[in-house]
Amino acid sequence: MDKIKQYIRKIIKEAEYDAPEEIVTALEDKIQMKPIERFVEKFKAVNSIPPSYRVFLHNGQFFDIVYESFSLMIKVHGREYYIADLDERSEATEEINRLLTLNQMVPDEAGEDEEGLEDLLKTPPKKKPTGRPPAGGGAGTTSPPPPEEEPDEEPMV
Repeated sequence: MDKIKQYIRKIIKEAEYDAPEEIVTALEDKIQMKPIERFVEKFKAVNSIPPSYRVFLHNGQFFDIVYESFSLMIKVHGREYYIADLDERSEATEEINRLLTLNQMVPDEAGEDEEGLEDLLKTPPKKKPTGRPPAGGGAGTTSPPPPEEEPDEEPMV
């Protein structure tokens, strides 16, 4: 009965991510992305030689895993890391961590509602006086003109 449960879990995991088990296992065990659901949104097969998969993270970032003859290789921003090499594996883990922690700006729908409210009221937002001069330190808002260049004099011979 336990073997059947394990087999069903394996099939569900493969169907859920649509990636070979060795890739999912490598990410979970070697790159320490366990549980994989926490980090990976989806996988996509890439039509390439050698075969590879693109791993899409939940924050919109991605990296590639490539089948090589002796090891799986992770490509992040054009750099290649072989999972079989311990030093490169740790570098790949750090690079993937950087991808995971990149903060992408997502448009705030609440901010759009506030703009619509201002349009309805047809009153421009009031600026609070700060008691400080405008940025740039001068009274005007334009920058001073560039200094005029004097022509070089020809030396007398």
